Amino acid sequence: GWAVRRADAHEVQGRLMAAMDAPGRQVHEFALLRKDGSRVLVRTQSARVLGADGKPAGVYCAFSEVHAQIDLERAIALSEALLEDASWGVVLVDVDLRPTVVNAYASRALGGGRTTLLGRPLGELVVQGVDELEAALQHVLAEGAPGAPAEFWVTLRTAEGERRRCWRSGFLRLASPLAEEPVPLGVGWLFRDVTAAKLAQQEADRLRFRASQLHRAVRTASECEDPMEAVTSLLDFALAGFADHVLLDLTADGPTAGEVMEGERLVRTAATPSDAPGP
Repeated sequence: GWAVRRADAHEVQGRLMAAMDAPGRQVHEFALLRKDGSRVLVRTQSARVLGADGKPAGVYCAFSEVHAQIDLERAIALSEALLEDASWGVVLVDVDLRPTVVNAYASRALGGGRTTLLGRPLGELVVQGVDELEAALQHVLAEGAPGAPAEFWVTLRTAEGERRRCWRSGFLRLASPLAEEPVPLGVGWLFRDVTAAKLAQQEADRLRFRASQLHRAVRTASECEDPMEAVTSLLDFALAGFADHVLLDLTADGPTAGEVMEGERLVRTAATPSDAPGP
């Protein structure tokens, strides 16, 4: 009368009781009534219950509102996809900052197996940069996730030796949906290895800086009347981006370029300080 419309009652009962004759679990969806007369779509999972004699004695039925169950299934499916097929690293870290779940991408990036990495302190995996990484995780546990991804340069300890990588990382604070007050379960850490892109960017920046330095050096040297001043000015510009130390030698008799003969003595005319880089 109130749970099922009378016109639907026979069909609903028949589909539920059909579980008596079928092994396994049966899934159905029914449009039911609430006591206030409104409609609700529920998804049921029913299975037969066997008696002491091994024969079907009844039906066990569990049900929930369809949209709530779909949301749960969607969340579970998303978690499974991230932890299996994602093209970036996913690591679930507990409140002690130890990995509890690692997907395939992350296990390759960290240099270990998906099970061997679990429960190990990050300091055992990361030689340099672990302090910054753990500080970011602690901040997420205390304050919540930052608004933008962060980049961390780390040095990893692997069987082949140490290797330096750059990870662009995002973080999510995980809290239990079942607690009355939010209880932190840990942090979801998502990252991609962007080392190649960062190295290429650094090299491009270095080349642009060197080209600018050379252009300024030529302009400065061209304004010098004294040749020695022009040369030292040129070399001062070369120190930035090209070298830590510069030496300038001339032959004792001062021949022009290309005329130095074997055995002729070179004289140190200018040099940067030997103890530290400088002009």
